[in-house]
Amino acid sequence: MKEVLKKRDPSIDALKGLLIFLVVLGHSTGSFHDLHFFQYSTEGFYNLDFFRYLNNALSSSRMPAFIFLSGYLSKKISLKKTITGVLFTWIILELFYSLTDVLFYGEAYKLNLYYPNWGMWYLLSLSTWRFSLNFIKPNNLILAVFTTISILFLYFDLSIEQTHVFSWSRTLSFYPYFLFGFLVKKGDIQLNRIKVKPLILTTIGACLLFSIFYFYPHLKSPFWWHVISAKQYELSFYQLISVKIMSMAIAFCAIVSLWSIKSKLPSLFIKIGMNSMVVYSFHFLILDFIKANKFFKFIPSNSFILMIYSISISALISFVFSRDNIAPVLQKFITFKGYKSLFSTQEKTLIHEESLNLKELSQKPGYLNIQTENLNVEELLDLITMIDESYDVSKLNFNLEINEKESARPRERNI
Repeated sequence: MKEVLKKRDPSIDALKGLLIFLVVLGHSTGSFHDLHFFQYSTEGFYNLDFFRYLNNALSSSRMPAFIFLSGYLSKKISLKKTITGVLFTWIILELFYSLTDVLFYGEAYKLNLYYPNWGMWYLLSLSTWRFSLNFIKPNNLILAVFTTISILFLYFDLSIEQTHVFSWSRTLSFYPYFLFGFLVKKGDIQLNRIKVKPLILTTIGACLLFSIFYFYPHLKSPFWWHVISAKQYELSFYQLISVKIMSMAIAFCAIVSLWSIKSKLPSLFIKIGMNSMVVYSFHFLILDFIKANKFFKFIPSNSFILMIYSISISALISFVFSRDNIAPVLQKFITFKGYKSLFSTQEKTLIHEESLNLKELSQKPGYLNIQTENLNVEELLDLITMIDESYDVSKLNFNLEINEKESARPRERNI
């Protein structure tokens, strides 16, 4: 109950909204690599090779920062909540996207849960990270240990297929960022004590990124996806370790910079951040549809035009899937709670947010008669606190009128 009553931080939602937009943008620009009718060139700025560098630049920071925020917002959960939470969403989306592969690409239906679909690895890894908090008590030493492990992992001679199995390589490689976020929320790491200006940190990160692109131009994109080991590259193990450390420094600079400006982000990102799971889950559907119908081929092979197109598509996807009349509907189809409500034997009456007159409510703190639909008591309390965060809902009594098929008798419930 205490957790429900906590004040929601709009700056966190704004940061999450920006990061999910960058994730969509990265997947959008990355889609160009899969289209056979584009010829990559190495001459000049306005060529499609620019997209490879742009996608790698986004990959260097967007997922580490997004996973950092996932760690910041996570807590220890039981096995039951793991299964009925993000893991359930992962299974549903694996089923769904296995079907879209048939519809869009004419492939035979196949479901390989051990080999996650495009982008679904994050949901499986997130479930693992959250459940791991039951066995690992994060602290600075644990963070250092897993950071070292993620670096030494590059030594092993593994293929992409081997590292994709249950997304274990990404789970291991990105785990330090999750722990980093968790420790910041716990208070063991104080990012606010870092007094370096965001512009300076961004400049340092950009210089490190440019250095990697300049000295290692043949470094493949999967390096940034954390799915390939050292022997898959034309680099020695020690060279790759140095690149890996540089990439982690880039991610650190991005995380600290974004964290320091989160309260200054435009408010338009807040709504997107509040519905980031829906945006993440369904943006692949739109990008797959565009790729399958080869809509990109109608656009001139000019990096600037393609960049504008990619940003526009990503912004539209993020905006549409985060709308109040769309996100809650889609949320029901990817969550255990949503399916449970669909098959519930209870028929509930709609409550409108505008029907809550909190000024009158504050004058009558003892009792509130209210009707609900698809809102349990905790969600109702959350709704009230979102309308007026200063209102003390802990002293309210609720008379929930629930019309069941068997009985229409109202029940009283005290909070």
